[in-house]
Amino acid sequence: MSTSTETGYLGNLTTTEEAALERLRSGVPQAVLDAGHKEGDNVTIWNQALHPCPEDQLHKDARDIVLLKFLRAREFDVDKARTMLVNCLKWRREADIQSIIDMKLPPEFQGHDSPPEYKDKEGRPILLTTFGSMDPAKVFGNINAFVRYRVMVFERAIAHLSFRRGDAETLLQIHDYTGVPMVFQEASIKKAVNASTHVFADCYPEFKGVTIFANFPTPFVLLFKAMSVFIPAKTYKKFQLANASETPSKLAQYIHPGVLDPRYGGLRTELSKGLKSEGHTRSLATRETAEIAALKSVVAGEEIMYQVRATYGAVYATVSFRPSDESSEVSLYDSGDEEIQPTGDKAVVEGTYKCEHPGSLIITVRNVGRFSTKIVAYRAGKI
Repeated sequence: MSTSTETGYLGNLTTTEEAALERLRSGVPQAVLDAGHKEGDNVTIWNQALHPCPEDQLHKDARDIVLLKFLRAREFDVDKARTMLVNCLKWRREADIQSIIDMKLPPEFQGHDSPPEYKDKEGRPILLTTFGSMDPAKVFGNINAFVRYRVMVFERAIAHLSFRRGDAETLLQIHDYTGVPMVFQEASIKKAVNASTHVFADCYPEFKGVTIFANFPTPFVLLFKAMSVFIPAKTYKKFQLANASETPSKLAQYIHPGVLDPRYGGLRTELSKGLKSEGHTRSLATRETAEIAALKSVVAGEEIMYQVRATYGAVYATVSFRPSDESSEVSLYDSGDEEIQPTGDKAVVEGTYKCEHPGSLIITVRNVGRFSTKIVAYRAGKI
């Protein structure tokens, strides 16, 4: 997705970039032929037509969004972008990309990836891959099978992008390393990962927004942070590493808690399926108590639901309903002398309440620590 200051995206092109796009656009017919397709073939890439009808502005925009990906990947060098496009089209044709998208995965590749049903704060589809559930010998042992598997997962995720002007153009990926040995460096793994990396670098330009390496071994996180001064800022922003304790707060920077699974510091539970609110996070300074009006202007007779949890550090919390008339405040939850912990089966505090009076739902959270900031997530709504 483009920003107000970043050029190179449809609707925010410099004169030079616009000219480069026009040059690449005019060369598409020959590029398609050079890739081995026949004249008159209706060639698509990521379900976007490379020869849209002149009157179809939406599809013309989608075609330009695709072409701009190749141009940005080659810093608007038209000749290099054209070569990349030709090679990508040729690879997709030879690989029979649709057969990869439609294939049934062998058992060893199943269950590691969650379909991108949800989006992050910037509207990017979220693709979650859990590496701890993989059998390395079976998953990485056959390089060609591994590449086809990763291509299939990525293609299906790309299908969740709209290719519309101003919408998100990249994915947010979460790589969960829970349960992965600290040394995960067998030769077969390196070869398979390198092979897939080459394919994605050559044939999937500008699709990776941010990749979060969650629950990553602490020594590697510290090493990455130490080396960050040598990594280009643009690259560093695309790769975020977090150990187990940092993962919930890191994910909260990019994803609303309402769409995150509780194991990642989120609030998406079975009980909360009816809630429309995406949720909020709140930092608590040392010794700070915050009273949050999580839901206002509730009408008598309405049923409401609340959720609150700690995502970084333990906190005390209470939940109450405060009538707007002279009725007494109703206590719905009180952590008492026991802090809410950021992990565990009871990390998410949630409940419902049938309101007898009009009023507001109040969540109060307290950080009694002297040295560290805490972070909480919460949401409330009518059900």
